[in-house]
Amino acid sequence: MGPDDHHVLICAPNWLGDSLMAMPAVEAYRQAHPSVTLTVLAKPSLVELWQMQSAVDSVLRLAPGSLGTLRTGHALRGRFARAHIMPNSFRSALIPWVAGVA
Repeated sequence: MGPDDHHVLICAPNWLGDSLMAMPAVEAYRQAHPSVTLTVLAKPSLVELWQMQSAVDSVLRLAPGSLGTLRTGHALRGRFARAHIMPNSFRSALIPWVAGVA
C-alpha cells in the first residue's frame, strides 16, 4: 500500500542561512495545505533547527555521504506521495527519485 496524498517530504536547504530563509515558504505551504503531514529531510547539523519549526510535523536526518544519500532514498521508499526539493542540487533531487516520490 502506497502513501496517501497527504504525506509530503520537503528536502531542506543544506546551510543554516538558506534554511532560515526557507522557513517562511514552509509556513506558507502549511497554511495553504493544512491537512498534509509535512516531513522535512535535513542535514544532521540542521535537524534541531527544523524541529523548532511549528509548521513541520516531523524531521528526518539525512545520512552523510554518497552512500548515505542512496540509503536515505531507499529508507523513504513508499512513505511519501510528493516531495518538494528546496536546494537546487542533484543530490537533493536524487533522494526523492530513489524513494519513488513524485
